[in-house]
Amino acid sequence: MKGRHLLVGAAALVALAGCSASGDKKPEVPEVPISPASATAQNAFVEQLRAIDPKLAAKPETAVANGETICLDIAKNLRWNQIETNAEATFGVGKNEIDQIMAMTQKVLCGNS
Repeated sequence: MKGRHLLVGAAALVALAGCSASGDKKPEVPEVPISPASATAQNAFVEQLRAIDPKLAAKPETAVANGETICLDIAKNLRWNQIETNAEATFGVGKNEIDQIMAMTQKVLCGNS
């Protein structure tokens, strides 16, 4: 068992040495550009969100940012169930509400992504 720990520790050191050799480079993550929604679209989004649940639109800037997170996840081509799971956590709602929010967000904020 002690030999296995030593081998794992040595492998970790080699991996870390490889990381430091590359300097302070950040890992390459593909950027997904999305255009911010127009003010009209943002206002429509907040109003429709308010119709689903007024608490979700209590802070309009936060609501729009949360909606744009959905748009970004869609643009990244994440699996749909992962996008829904992320959105449920972001908005703090259940399955019934998230289906409405997802459909409305795509139509109003994401431009039918």
